[in-house]
Amino acid sequence: MSWDPTPGQRKLAFAGVVVALAVAGVYFTLPTFRPGEDAEQAPAPASAVTGAPPAASPTGSPTSSADLEALLPMSSEEMAAAIEVARRFTAAYTTYRHDEDSAAYRRRLEPYVTDPIAGEIGRGASGAPAGREDLAREQVVVTSAASVEGTRLVSADSVVAIVRADQTITSTKGTTQADQRLAVTVIGGDGGWKVSNVAPAEAGNAGDVS
Repeated sequence: MSWDPTPGQRKLAFAGVVVALAVAGVYFTLPTFRPGEDAEQAPAPASAVTGAPPAASPTGSPTSSADLEALLPMSSEEMAAAIEVARRFTAAYTTYRHDEDSAAYRRRLEPYVTDPIAGEIGRGASGAPAGREDLAREQVVVTSAASVEGTRLVSADSVVAIVRADQTITSTKGTTQADQRLAVTVIGGDGGWKVSNVAPAEAGNAGDVS
């Protein structure tokens, strides 16, 4: 005897098939995990970012020495001339002896300095220590070698050079070594360079030209 389902039974059977297919579809679309596998080992979605785009390469030409010189307010030749005046002045300024009077000391420095500085040296406001009696009594002789350590300020017509003076001091007490660091302001240009100010480097000479 054959079974002839009613229309209501047919609808129920069809709904059951649809549910079964839907469950099977969800099953086959879920990721498969095997025993011992970690969840982090699951394959990444296709839309995941696999890497950042490469960085853009820098463009342009390397900076040359000519480019750097074009940024300076004076030429390298002018800079070298100004710094050499500062060096020579410092060597002369920090060299003195017990039997050299103030007038002779000033004459040695005059080629390197402006008139106001020369006048100060002549009045004893600058240069060798004021205690000349002590120099004479101990027969002090100081010789100095100067070297430029750097610059603090550069403009179109002035340079502040940081100059180190290494001194050898000889007296009746023996021979000792000393050093000084000076900030030396040099002004001028095509007509020549002159020292217009000198101060201890730590005093922060910012380029005074008086």
